[in-house]
Amino acid sequence: MPRWPFLGIVGVGLLVYFRLFSAGFVGFDDDIHVYANPFLNPPTLHKLASFWHQAYEQLYVPLAY
Repeated sequence: MPRWPFLGIVGVGLLVYFRLFSAGFVGFDDDIHVYANPFLNPPTLHKLASFWHQAYEQLYVPLAY
């Protein structure tokens, strides 16, 4: 089986996403939603259930948590 189709797909993928290899981490809201979130530090079932009852930081996204 020839390898050129596989190499072509990998090459196109690398070409399309090449700029991402030099990009830095984007941390717009990671602090308030992950490590500085009082409901997730430490996570308990009671604290996680509160996401279904109220908004956190003006966002109601219980499935994301």
